[in-house]
Amino acid sequence: MTQGCQQIKLSRIMALGYDEIQQAAERMLADYDAGRANELFAERGTAWLSLSDAYQVQRTVAELRIQRGERCLGYKIGCISPTIQKQFGLNEPVRGYVWNGEMLSSATHLSVGPWRPEGRRFVNLAIEGEIAVRMGRSVALPVSDSELANCIECWFPVIELHNYVFRGPTPTSQELVAGNAMHAGTVVPNASEIRSGRLPDQVEIRIEIDGEVVEAKMASEVPGGPLGSMRWVASSLALRHEELRAHDIVLTGSPGRLILVSPDSHIVVMAEPYRVELFLEETNG
Repeated sequence: MTQGCQQIKLSRIMALGYDEIQQAAERMLADYDAGRANELFAERGTAWLSLSDAYQVQRTVAELRIQRGERCLGYKIGCISPTIQKQFGLNEPVRGYVWNGEMLSSATHLSVGPWRPEGRRFVNLAIEGEIAVRMGRSVALPVSDSELANCIECWFPVIELHNYVFRGPTPTSQELVAGNAMHAGTVVPNASEIRSGRLPDQVEIRIEIDGEVVEAKMASEVPGGPLGSMRWVASSLALRHEELRAHDIVLTGSPGRLILVSPDSHIVVMAEPYRVELFLEETNG
């Protein structure tokens, strides 16, 4: 297993059988690769799997991606708002995996349009601006806020990319989780710009699209703040005898909304002293 995600252990206690989980994961990954994220749910709805099954599918997809040579860098947290949790029938956030091959440097020009074998295609592309942290050491639970903060090597703002799509008859937590919590990529500052340092108590995240400020939120508006998100991820991993480790990246969740973007947008996310931007360019073939 590469640095980042640890060996993903499949529980033998599951509502669906091992073969069913494997088949669902293979189909989810094939559809994701082809730019048809979550299409399985258009055919089957969501009644065929539980939330626990959905996490098994998510982890099996991650195993398949690792087996073919992809590198997992860490985790993302989603659905941190109690309002959104209620909408999906959740009583806690969800998490997904972050991948090296989907990490883009600031100022990248990304073509968005019809699928091509050599390109990328998103489904209903949406973005969030949030704070990411890179761990400098492993997290041993229980841990105080001060100890947790000292585990951070560095922090920086990111633009998180999402396939904002639900194929089932209604949005559900099962589809959300099985689809890696909508995660489709991360735009980060250039490596030379990221400095080691403690995460400030107060950080404003500003999002501009085509020169207009569309959102300005404090990172502390995330329930529990970024440290609360890190603690939840660490606790969630501990339930499966895994841990948040040195060099893992954690996307700590957005204090704002999911923003749909057009395929010809210039997106900027700022959190002093950092600025990260993405140029979307529409393609027609």
